[in-house]
Amino acid sequence: MMTIAKRYLKLYRGSYVRIGLGATVLAAQSFLLIVISLLIRNSFDKLIPSGDFSGLCLAAAAIVLVLLTGSGLTLVIRRLTLHITKRATQRLRETLLDRCYKFSRSYYTQADMSHWQNFLVTDAERVDGMSRALMVQLLPASITAIILAGVLIVINPLLFAVIAAASPVAWWTAQVMRKKVMRRAKAFREAFKSLNRSVLFVFQMMDLTRILAAETEEKSRQTKKMDHVRRSGLSLEWTGLAYSEVQAAIVFVMGALILVIGGKFVTDGKMTLGSLLSFYVVVGMLTNQIRVLGSAFPSIVTGIDSLKILFDFMDTPDAEPYHGKGRVDFDGRVDFENVSFGYRTRPVLQRVTLSLSPGRISAVVGPNGSGKTTLVHLLLGFYRPQSGRLLAGDQPYDDLDMRWLRSKLGVVTQSPLFFKGSILDNITYGLPRPDMERVEKACRIATAGEFIRMLPGGFDTDIGSQGILLSGGQRQKIAIARALMKEPRLLIMDEPTNHLDSESVDLLIRNLKSLDPAPAILLISHDPSVLRYSHMTYGLSDGLLSEAQPRV
Repeated sequence: MMTIAKRYLKLYRGSYVRIGLGATVLAAQSFLLIVISLLIRNSFDKLIPSGDFSGLCLAAAAIVLVLLTGSGLTLVIRRLTLHITKRATQRLRETLLDRCYKFSRSYYTQADMSHWQNFLVTDAERVDGMSRALMVQLLPASITAIILAGVLIVINPLLFAVIAAASPVAWWTAQVMRKKVMRRAKAFREAFKSLNRSVLFVFQMMDLTRILAAETEEKSRQTKKMDHVRRSGLSLEWTGLAYSEVQAAIVFVMGALILVIGGKFVTDGKMTLGSLLSFYVVVGMLTNQIRVLGSAFPSIVTGIDSLKILFDFMDTPDAEPYHGKGRVDFDGRVDFENVSFGYRTRPVLQRVTLSLSPGRISAVVGPNGSGKTTLVHLLLGFYRPQSGRLLAGDQPYDDLDMRWLRSKLGVVTQSPLFFKGSILDNITYGLPRPDMERVEKACRIATAGEFIRMLPGGFDTDIGSQGILLSGGQRQKIAIARALMKEPRLLIMDEPTNHLDSESVDLLIRNLKSLDPAPAILLISHDPSVLRYSHMTYGLSDGLLSEAQPRV
C-alpha cells in the first residue's frame, strides 16, 4: 500500500505548492467557524439578555458575512483542487498510453483489448473520482474536523469527552464497512469489465450474429450481464450509503447525549446557555464534515482498487524487442543474415538470408502460412530473431531507434487498417501538417486519384468503420497512398495484387519505378504472377527461402 501511495503522489509532481496553498486556505477558512461560534455565544449570553437589538443585528450580519466569505473561499479551493486532480489524472492516462506503445507485438496478440479499454477509460476515471474525493472531500473535511474538535475542547472539555468516547465505535464501524465496500467494489469492477467486453463483442460480431440469426440469444446474454452490473452496482452504492448513515446515526446519538449533559451543566450553572448553543452549532458543523468523510469513502476504496490494477498493468514484464537509439543515413537497404524465428515451439523461418536494395524490387512468393507476413514483422522490428540478425544500412537493428526506422518505411499490410473518418484523414494519419500537393502526388502514384475525384465528397468522403463504404480495390489504393505519404526509402507491400486488377497493378509498379530517388521495394505475395514485376524473386516454403531468380 505504501508503494502505491508513493507512486500515486508522483502524479502530483509540480502541484505540491498548490496543494500546500490549498491546505493553508482551508485552515484559514476553518478558523472562520470559531468566529461564528463566538458570535453565537455572545448573542445568547449578552446581547439577548441585555435587550441590545442593534448589537444583535450587527452580530447576525457578521455571521452572514463570515458564512459568505467561507463560501467564497470554498469555491476558490474547489476550483484549485479540481485543476490539480484533473492534471494528475491526465498524467496517469498519458503514462498508461505511453506504456501501451512500449509493449511488444507478442503481448498485443495475446492481450484482451477490452481490458485495455477498461484500464485507460474506466479504471482511470475511478482514480479520478478517488482524487476528487481526496482533494475535494477528505482533505477539506479532515482539516475542518480537526479545527472544530479543537474549538469544542476550548468551549467545554467535558462535553468533548462525550464525543471522544464514541470514537472507537465509529472507527470499528468504519473498518467493518470498509471491508464490505472493497469486496463489493471488486465484484462491481469485474461485472463491469465483463459487460464492457461483451458490448465490444456485439459491435465486432454484428455481421456474424445476423448471419446466424442469433440476435435473440445474444440479447439474452447481454441482458444477463447488464442485470449483473445493475445488481453489483446497487450493492456497492447501498453499502456506501449505509456506511454514511451509520456514521450519521452515531453522531446523532452523540448530539442527544450532548443535549442531556449540556442541559444539566446549564441548570447547575457550570455552563452558560450561549456556550451550550455555541457547542451545539459547532457539533452540527462537525457532523456535516463527518458525513462528507463518509460519502468520500466508497470512491476512495474503489479508486485504490483501480490504482493497484493500473500500476500492475504498467509493471507488466514485457517490452519491445529492440531498445537502440541510433540513426543512420538510411537509403532503403536492409539485410537478413541467417535469420531464424518461430512462435513458441513452432518454427516459422529457418536461416533466412535476404538483401533489399534501393532501386530494386524484390519479391517473396509462397503459399499461405509459409511465413511471408512474419518476414515483414521481423523487418519492422516487431519481433526479434531467435538466431541471426537484421541490419539497416550497415547498422544492426540492436543499435537502431525502431520508431525512427519505421518512419522511413512505407508498409501496406495484407489487411490494411482504416478508421471511421474521411479519405484525407486516413491517408494523412500520423502526419502533423501534410499539404494537399503531397497528398495528391501520393494518390496519383497509388492510382487512387481518379476514383477519389469521382466521389461526391472527394477527399472529404467518409469511408465508414474499417473502410466499409469503399470497395476492396479502393481501400487497397488508399492504403498504398498512405504508405507513400512518408516518401519511404523502403516500401513493403504484403499481397499487393489483392483486390487490384492486372492493369492497376501494372500502372502502380510503373509509377513506383519512376520515383526519384527510387526506394527499395519488397513485394510479398502468394500470387506467382507478381514475379513479372520483380528484379529478384525468392520462394518461401516450410520456412526456407529459395535461391534468388534474377529478372531482366
